[in-house]
Amino acid sequence: MFSDPDREREDALYQDSLTTAQHTSAALSQWATAYGEEDPQSAWILTPYDIWMKNPHYQGAPVPHPEDDSFHDQDEGKSKTVDPDDLEDPF
Repeated sequence: MFSDPDREREDALYQDSLTTAQHTSAALSQWATAYGEEDPQSAWILTPYDIWMKNPHYQGAPVPHPEDDSFHDQDEGKSKTVDPDDLEDPF
C-alpha cells in the first residue's frame, strides 16, 4: 500500500481537531454502516451505546424510529398536540 506522509499528517490533524462527541458520532456511524451491511432487512440498528441509528443499507419502506410513539398515536386517532385550555390548573 502506498503511504503519503502529507496525507497521514492531514488525517492526524483532522482527528486531533474533533471533539469527543464528533469522534464518537463518527465511530457510531461507521459501526452502523458495518453492521447494517450484515443485516440489510433491519431499518434501525441499536448501537452498543443504546442509540438507534438508521441502517444505510436498508432498502425497504420507511419505518418510524423504534422509540417514536407518535406513529402509534396517529393510528389510534390521538392528537399529537395538547390544547393548554384543556389542562387542569394544579393550584
